[in-house]
Amino acid sequence: GFGAARPNARATLHGDHAAACLLSADSRHELLVRREFEGPHCGLLPIGGPCRRVTTTGLTWNLDGGRLAFGELISSSNLVPDGAGDAVVTVETTEPLVWTVETRLGREEA
Repeated sequence: GFGAARPNARATLHGDHAAACLLSADSRHELLVRREFEGPHCGLLPIGGPCRRVTTTGLTWNLDGGRLAFGELISSSNLVPDGAGDAVVTVETTEPLVWTVETRLGREEA
């Protein structure tokens, strides 16, 4: 099956205005943000409970080993900085997180 052939595959949910994917625990993730279609708004949300440690690079407000938890701190309103070409965001996490990013797919621009 699919899981056996690609054990590290990442499922992504896409809507008209945002995309989201699950980042696994105890891992370092590299996320390619295609600025032509994605960003700048993004976020990291803990699921199933607090996340003890999260470290990021490539965001306007990077996290430096801090804790994310609902009722305390979540990173729901971060930004991928402006720039030319694609951006790379890295996320190191001790527990599962959901990465969200604004998209311009399927949206008519004014």
